[in-house]
Amino acid sequence: MKKQIKRFSVLQTSKVIAVIYVVMSAIFLIPIGLIMMMVGSQNNVFPFMGGVMFFVMPLIYGLFAFIGGIIFCFFYNLVAKRTGGIEVEVE
Repeated sequence: MKKQIKRFSVLQTSKVIAVIYVVMSAIFLIPIGLIMMMVGSQNNVFPFMGGVMFFVMPLIYGLFAFIGGIIFCFFYNLVAKRTGGIEVEVE
C-alpha cells in the first residue's frame, strides 16, 4: 500500500533532527577533543582551548540542525501541498 507524507510537523521534526546531530557529532568530536587536550597540554599551547571546542561543537551542530530542520520542513510543506509529497510503500 502506498502512502504519501503530506506534511511534517515543523518543531517536532526539527527537535528530532537536532538530537540526532548532537549525538552523532558527539560520538566523533568528544574523543577528538580528549586527544587534543592531551596533546595540547604536552606542548603548553593553550592546553584546553582546542579540546574544549570539541565538546561545544556538538551543541552548535545541534542548534544549526534545528534551524535547518525548520527551514526544510517549511519548504517541504509548501512543495507537498502542490505535488502531493513523498510517496512511501508500507505494509
